Amino acid sequence: VQRKGQLSPACFKHILTVFNQNLFNIQLFDHKYRIFAIDGSDFNQIWNPKSENIVGNLNHKGKPYCQIHVNALYDLLNNTYQDCIFQPKSKMDERKAAVQMLKKLNCGPYIVTMDRGYTGFNMIENCNRLPNCYYVIRTKTGYGAFKEIAELPNQECDKDIACWVTTSNYYYETHKATENVHLVNHHYRQYIKYRSKNTKDGSWDFGE
Repeated sequence: VQRKGQLSPACFKHILTVFNQNLFNIQLFDHKYRIFAIDGSDFNQIWNPKSENIVGNLNHKGKPYCQIHVNALYDLLNNTYQDCIFQPKSKMDERKAAVQMLKKLNCGPYIVTMDRGYTGFNMIENCNRLPNCYYVIRTKTGYGAFKEIAELPNQECDKDIACWVTTSNYYYETHKATENVHLVNHHYRQYIKYRSKNTKDGSWDFGE
């Protein structure tokens, strides 16, 4: 344990980066695309009362414990991890971690797949603006889904959907009855530390 404590986490990040830079015979889909998947997993740690990864009073015994959330970017055809981000379980933000990993990719055209927890207008717009990024995101149906998806028939279909997104609450309230518009939090107010419990906490990395 003492010897492990002398190792910087940065050295393992460096090993992963150098390993990926030296891959040869990289497999491509359709001779063009890298294929990636993003997902997260939780890992329990040995109890440490000084850890930043403490999760309090959530398990069945009512005792706090240590847990980290690992966000991983995996190359499906080459069976390698491309990147990963560790977060305290209590502060996990899978969408933010996914955007960070995708922005660091420099591998030419790629297709990335994500599960239902990644659906959101901010995630979609980040992917739209990333060069060489093509993406497939699984999403919910019914309650909790985008209204356009919730209204789709319960059968196989292939349909283009277009909608507007606004950061203006005034615009949303005055146009929602006549336009297909969605409201996301104003980019100046989304990082306020303390909020009313009725405030929907979204994110938007772009302008008004």
